Amino acid sequence: TTPVTLTANVTLTSGSSSVARYVWSKSTDGTNWTELVTNSVTTLTNTYEINPLPTETTHYKVMVVNGDKHEVCSAEETMTLTIVEKPVVTLGVVNNDELNCTLTRVTITANNVAGATYVWSAGATGAGSSATVTANNVYMVSVSQIAGCVGTASVSVSEDVNPPLLTLSPASPIINCSTLSTSVKLTAEAVDVTYAWSGDATTSSIRTVTSGGAYSVTVTSVGNGCTTSASVSVTENKEVPTVTISTPNIINCETTQITLSANATPAGSLD
Repeated sequence: TTPVTLTANVTLTSGSSSVARYVWSKSTDGTNWTELVTNSVTTLTNTYEINPLPTETTHYKVMVVNGDKHEVCSAEETMTLTIVEKPVVTLGVVNNDELNCTLTRVTITANNVAGATYVWSAGATGAGSSATVTANNVYMVSVSQIAGCVGTASVSVSEDVNPPLLTLSPASPIINCSTLSTSVKLTAEAVDVTYAWSGDATTSSIRTVTSGGAYSVTVTSVGNGCTTSASVSVTENKEVPTVTISTPNIINCETTQITLSANATPAGSLD
């Protein structure tokens, strides 16, 4: 901190002798004074350096004497040195909020400093002690007082936009005459998710379907609101095979047995 030098400028009236001494004093309450320099009658000191500076508002007084004793002729002047401390600034995220897929804007706020001006860094939009941000970053605020003292603070805003991991199985489900229904099972590796199936009110991880077609599911993370979708195509084959049996020969006294022949379309097993 740069020291402050006080200077007493004296104008003597006609007929007055030269200044003999300057008596410098200080006080924190303006009533009780303490002398600062030795009052030698041979010392002419019209300046006084304040170093180090006080930590509180302090009054300074100089008494100018143009004789060997105070009673000869004296005059005094008082000045006040006001100490304005640099503002202490704190900066935080309201509610410790974190940006995510649902919460796309959070508020950061600094403590209130009376009569101060707030200047926010790039990306923070606001006036006064609060601002809003929409991206994860480190943000800073500068708080300036009228006296020119400036305090700063910074805060980091985090972000969670990771979608939940999703696996939809089986990969190639088929509905046929052997399997009258098939299950499509959703497995989400992320915890705390909700399920929404297309064209159905099912909200569980498993949906049973009995017809072919395309099915999709969307999972939403309860924690950050991010979503992931997956789809699967169910193949349906319930075609009834056509069976034909060759015209049998006649069983008689000469032909006591015959062989029957059957064909199926499409090809399959015959019982």
